[in-house]
Amino acid sequence: SSGINAEYGEYNTSIISHHIHYSTIMLLSLVLFLTSSLLAAGDDLISDPNPCEGTPSAKKHYDYFTFAQQWYPNVCESNRDCKKLSINKWTIHGLWPDSKDSQPAFCTPQNFAVPGKIKDEMAKYWPSFYNDYKNTDFWKYEYCKHGACCTDQLPTIYDYFNKALNFNKNQYNLDRALKSAGIGPSSTEPYNFALLDKAVKDRFRVTAGYQCRSVGGKQLVAEIQLRINKHLSHIEDFEDQKENRIPFEWDSNAFVSCDKRRPFYLLPSSSQEEPGNSVRDEVEPGTSGQEEPETSGRDEL
Repeated sequence: SSGINAEYGEYNTSIISHHIHYSTIMLLSLVLFLTSSLLAAGDDLISDPNPCEGTPSAKKHYDYFTFAQQWYPNVCESNRDCKKLSINKWTIHGLWPDSKDSQPAFCTPQNFAVPGKIKDEMAKYWPSFYNDYKNTDFWKYEYCKHGACCTDQLPTIYDYFNKALNFNKNQYNLDRALKSAGIGPSSTEPYNFALLDKAVKDRFRVTAGYQCRSVGGKQLVAEIQLRINKHLSHIEDFEDQKENRIPFEWDSNAFVSCDKRRPFYLLPSSSQEEPGNSVRDEVEPGTSGQEEPETSGRDEL
């Protein structure tokens, strides 16, 4: 009897060992499959294996997108929280599904990954300005809060970031729009909003929204927002811009709606010289309207 029990125990041990070995092989195969799938999709850098974190909004509905671009010198003038960077172009703040009454946020729980093929472009056109906020922190926040709420239009992380990059570089490039209107960086020459409105209208055929800061009594345009329809095919007028009535003698790092009755400044970066000549001279004839080749979409995944 004891011999039979010992033999039976050895048999059970063999069976259990076999199942553990088989399960281990299957688990490793699954990991290899998922890894190869991510690499094939172009997501060759997993920058943060942690899931998105944030409280989901009650409403998930949106009617359009707000595309926000920011000017580093104006955002970071006298702001000790900022990194010392040399940025002389309009960069991306975010592409946000939006509506007039609410903005959806943190809609879909998921892990975050930076698409490796466009990581360098993102560092150039979508940088974080702040000391305690790495680029990957910034990108994760923007995607988890906003990008995860528009997967019906931009199904993948790559789609979301790539679309915003192409908007900034090509369709809705503010650098070309402002330069063609003679609006260039200067710490001494203010501009009026009628000129800025005309620059945007001439280039994009719509009105825009403006966000400002106040530093040393100067009104600084920190951000320009464009409204894009839900299907991302065209832009629309920014209808619900509210003008600020807070005294601009109060210095603040916060963005508020600009007071269009007052002039504004577009400060130069540390690498830019004060424009002695017209800004138009900075654009070579025949090049102001040229666009960078558009990065293709999901076929690069």
